[in-house]
Amino acid sequence: MTASLSPRFAESFERADITETFFSEDEKDDLRDYEKREQAPLGDPKSSCNTNIFFGFFFDGTRNNYVKANATKAHSNIARLYDCFPGESVPGVLPEDTDWKHNASSYNNFFRVYVPGQ
Repeated sequence: MTASLSPRFAESFERADITETFFSEDEKDDLRDYEKREQAPLGDPKSSCNTNIFFGFFFDGTRNNYVKANATKAHSNIARLYDCFPGESVPGVLPEDTDWKHNASSYNNFFRVYVPGQ
């Protein structure tokens, strides 16, 4: 049996949070169209009925706990997915420094919940 490693990804794929380098121009145009559709304009109550609400529920497994893993930076995949999901967190569950900070006002229809393992 033979095995081979995949070739290295281009540097532009290493930082998915930098839209300008991660996506092509066509993909950026598509993203702008989706963003307009999914973000209800503020100050127009009836327009909020035309958008979607997104909920992310992240249940960590036995003995996996986001706060305890902070000391060693050994977060579970569930905790990492929680970090990647945009939106507001449930107050008081995790420390405030784990709240979504990247362009938070653009994700007012996204909500996320983390449930630690025991």
